[in-house]
Amino acid sequence: MFIVIDGPDGSGKTTLAMGLASRLQQDGISTIYTYEPTYESKAGKELRRLMKIGGITDLYAFADLFVVDRKEHIKSLIVPALERGEYIVCDRYKYSALAYQQLQGVSAEYLVEINKECLIPNIAFILMPKEVDVLLHRILDRGKDQEIFEEKEFLSRTLEFYKKLPSYFPDEQIIFLEAEDSVKENIEKVIGYLSDKEK
Repeated sequence: MFIVIDGPDGSGKTTLAMGLASRLQQDGISTIYTYEPTYESKAGKELRRLMKIGGITDLYAFADLFVVDRKEHIKSLIVPALERGEYIVCDRYKYSALAYQQLQGVSAEYLVEINKECLIPNIAFILMPKEVDVLLHRILDRGKDQEIFEEKEFLSRTLEFYKKLPSYFPDEQIIFLEAEDSVKENIEKVIGYLSDKEK
């Protein structure tokens, strides 16, 4: 099963994704935790460099780079794992692209189109906070330098695009979770959805 955990920066998606993968392993399900952008591909390394330093001049080329990295990720890791009968828990996927890159000026139609050839997850969980300050407090608590995607106004506008995800992907199962809930609570909710899906 291919599971995605996504959401804006500071929503707790990485903690949830890692916790979920650990829980599935404990339950006897062979599970791989992974993330995007990757560190493995040339495109992934370039994406992380650009997100750190800024200076992105060609927004559409930047969007394309995410898809190049995603396709390599699918081919090299996700599909082989699924073929072995393993679960994949992916921290971020195309849903982030629809939110963040639209705000940079890339059209939703273009982003949906370039992601059409990418594998559709069995289910995607999107962590959403009620207030943007929840995200900012968590980001500041990390004690790390902020990336270009972590400004308050930018995050506020990003939330509005995350809310529209079901309209971009009407045939996909997209579930919203409360970012304010504890990791344990959200893991139990996710396990419940997965159990229903497996029936």
